[in-house]
Amino acid sequence: MPICVTLPTRRGKDSDTENDRNNGLRMRNEMTMKEKRFSFFADPQERKAESLPTFGTLPFARLTSQRFAKVKEPNLAIAIRNRNQSDINPLNINPMQKVLFFLPMFFIAFSVSAQIAKKEPVLLRKSNDTITATFPTNELPDRENLKKLSESDYNFDLKKKVTIDVEKHWYALENESNEIYWNNVNCNKIIIEFQKNYAIENSIVKEFLQKHSLSKVIEKSMFPEIQNFYVFEIANGDKSKVLSIIRDGKKIDFIINAEPVAIINKNVCQPNDPYYSQQWGPYVMYADSVWCYFTGGSKNWLAVIDDAVDWYHEDLYDAVWYGYDFAMNDADPTPDNGQEHGTHVTGTVGATINNGIGVAGMLVDTIYFAKVTDNTSTYYSNTGIVNALNSIASNPKIRVINMSFGSYVQNSSIETALQNAYNNGKLLIAAAGNDATSNPMYPASYSIVVCVSAVGVDAGGNLTDASYSNYGSTIDVSAPGGESSTGYPIISTLPSNSYGGTNWQGTSMASPHVTGVAGLVFAINPLLTNSQARSIIEQQVFDLGSTGWDPLFGSGMVCAWCAFEEACNQLSISISATGSTTFCAGGSVTLNAVYNSGLSYQWQKNGLDIPGATSNSYSATQAGSYSLKIQTLGGVCVAYSNSIVITVNSLPASAGTISGTTTVCQGQNSVTYSVPAIANATSYIWTLPSGATGTSSTNSITVNYSTSAVSGDITVKGNNTCGDGATSSLSITVNSKPPTPIISLNGYVLHSDAPNGNQWYDQNGLITGATNQDYTVTINGDYYVIVSLLGCSSDPSNTINVTITGIELVESNSVIKVYPNPVSNELIIEIEGGTEKMNFEMLNAIGQVVYKGNLVEKTTVQTSNFAPGVYLIKLENGKTFEFKKIIKE
Repeated sequence: MPICVTLPTRRGKDSDTENDRNNGLRMRNEMTMKEKRFSFFADPQERKAESLPTFGTLPFARLTSQRFAKVKEPNLAIAIRNRNQSDINPLNINPMQKVLFFLPMFFIAFSVSAQIAKKEPVLLRKSNDTITATFPTNELPDRENLKKLSESDYNFDLKKKVTIDVEKHWYALENESNEIYWNNVNCNKIIIEFQKNYAIENSIVKEFLQKHSLSKVIEKSMFPEIQNFYVFEIANGDKSKVLSIIRDGKKIDFIINAEPVAIINKNVCQPNDPYYSQQWGPYVMYADSVWCYFTGGSKNWLAVIDDAVDWYHEDLYDAVWYGYDFAMNDADPTPDNGQEHGTHVTGTVGATINNGIGVAGMLVDTIYFAKVTDNTSTYYSNTGIVNALNSIASNPKIRVINMSFGSYVQNSSIETALQNAYNNGKLLIAAAGNDATSNPMYPASYSIVVCVSAVGVDAGGNLTDASYSNYGSTIDVSAPGGESSTGYPIISTLPSNSYGGTNWQGTSMASPHVTGVAGLVFAINPLLTNSQARSIIEQQVFDLGSTGWDPLFGSGMVCAWCAFEEACNQLSISISATGSTTFCAGGSVTLNAVYNSGLSYQWQKNGLDIPGATSNSYSATQAGSYSLKIQTLGGVCVAYSNSIVITVNSLPASAGTISGTTTVCQGQNSVTYSVPAIANATSYIWTLPSGATGTSSTNSITVNYSTSAVSGDITVKGNNTCGDGATSSLSITVNSKPPTPIISLNGYVLHSDAPNGNQWYDQNGLITGATNQDYTVTINGDYYVIVSLLGCSSDPSNTINVTITGIELVESNSVIKVYPNPVSNELIIEIEGGTEKMNFEMLNAIGQVVYKGNLVEKTTVQTSNFAPGVYLIKLENGKTFEFKKIIKE
């Protein structure tokens, strides 16, 4: 059974006066830090001009998904949340249960000088259910052999490029119903591209411009030999005027393209926090690109489990609203024994952005801090961690848990608590460890936890694997962890309004960067599960190591912007009806969608907003196509549901004229009939003549006529739950099917017992012109006949195989010679020793007689006018007959 608790607000927060805060929270360390520039970075002021990818179908869109709506100017002000102190109560923990869990390394990330670990026996890659070997050898390659980064500047690739189509797109027409498109264009200006040999002084061009009152040119192309375009002002322009111009322009050959001028926003938003220029972590992860649209204030919480937090810190005051000391069993998570680690980690996750002081966290959302060290120890409490996880698991507001600690031993009680948190939808993120070893660190190495290694910066300013970071089979992703030895540590908040600093590095610093990204992902898409959010984070990365997953960086360094954008891409919602969507006038049906406090809802009918319909359910009483538009973060991300069509029925209208064949044959199948769609009909009722079969509830039906079918009427009428409409009918004449013919062979002559309607076939199909009752075979093959009468065909007859043999003796001791064969102009037929008169016929390939004659001993036939092909010579003497085959060239 889950533990139902309420987390307390921090002590005295709501009673603090402004003077107390001013006096007590302004003593921050004014440390200075040498500003660094990295060889692979553009100057921050110039970054907006970088060649970043173009996303989506809109060439100017900053975001891949068209769900992103227009953002005029980034508003980085942090919304003041309701300081409700009664959300959660602490666990009632028996002090005797506070057994310390010895964690030999919890990543207080000072400079690490550990050497590369000794080679391990085999590298194992964790999966959801099993552990599988990824290296077939008995030894793990050493760290340098795993390293794949070039010494030259690293080339980033967002990996989501839009290929530019050579063909011009009329984007305004393609996006006519896309409100995001029209929110991002200026309808008072239109850019028109003409063919290169057309100037606006051209009479044809002038006529077009005058028609649409386009007299004022605002801008024009500097390179008309490449693109000959002009920008015109549209007086009192709106969408309809723009579309009218474009539709006319598309019809004109000399206009290549026309579209409204795009509203193009800058891609990067720089906060005013004074130490941000020294924070290379959010910068290389493109978090500042997200801040153009969102910095915080969603309804999702993040949890940090660590040693302690200064929740009165000036840069954390608006982030850490709730906490509990699970080691000491009290409501005070603040430092007791010089603990700094948790304050540093928390600042990386959620220090207030753009407040003019300190640093910038990855986002500013509500953070719940779980303290798990007591007042006398630097080790983390086993019991405290377990109780913290179980407490957090019971709070549905918390979506992400950061754990910048670990041990090289597994612990059953922590495993159970982790599984409980995961089963309750929490995304678990933990640091990989700082011993430069492939030994798995826990909890990071559990399959349900995202294991984060550290990215550093080398002396040349290039991203690389951090020298201290653990690596190996359990690494999922990587993130900036700092490299103090080269002057690139991780600066963040420290207790007493100070900031650090020179020696802060570690996977403890990398993990909260990823936790912050997870917060951004859930903020823009609160419908994601922990598994779905994890997949996005692990896939939206900069691939810093060898292609794909590798033991140093996992799948790569997490890209905040890419993950934010992909999470929006995956925002989706479905709607369902609680009852039938078809009912008679006066009825209704309720449409529902899942409720999430992070979403705003707007129901639509036929693509238009329904005024006041802004909850997750709607009662529909009218016919139409209903859908739901959802938005997150005030419209930064927009998604549309599936559509549900509501039909409100009256009686169906009268059925129209049935179309289809009116004369058919017995045994004829797959005859289609249809009727125009009947208004208000949800189904159709068909009746058929006796002996005809077919079923359909639509406005068309496929009918099969049996061999016993008779003439009659086909009828149809519309139907719905309210009743039937008037019937339409079509008279059908069914003709009899001819009997199956029987054929016989006499010599080389085939005979059909059907006197009329014969059509002969061989193995190659229909024999052209062979339509008589008899057919003389000229070539070997299989023969049959089909009889057709009154448009109806019989089944095929029996098949007879015919083999033609050469002529030998017609008379005793006589030999017939036919030559030359093949023949061109003259054919000689000769009978050696012939004494009787013999008649002969020459037949073509379809059995037609083309020549007749007779001979006693020898005759010559002129064949020059014969068509090329195979001919059969039939010789008979009144007693018998024989055949000879020749070829005419």
